[in-house]
Amino acid sequence: IKVTMYEKDKIPGGLLVWGIPGFKLDKSVIQRRFDILQKAGLELITNCEVGKDVSFEEIRKNYDAVYIGVGANLSDSSK
Repeated sequence: IKVTMYEKDKIPGGLLVWGIPGFKLDKSVIQRRFDILQKAGLELITNCEVGKDVSFEEIRKNYDAVYIGVGANLSDSSK
């Protein structure tokens, strides 16, 4: 199975990267996991927000199956 992951940030990991302090979780652990996944065939597309930089329709058209995993970000209106 070929997997493509779209990540809106410059690095993947979400809450593990941005929400957990480095002294509790070394960020190199997360990067190492994504390196392993990429060596296994994961195509990682960073700095790309689905619905903004690439349309949902384009995603739906180009893939056989789609999983949408949203993070725990605050909406713009809550800032």
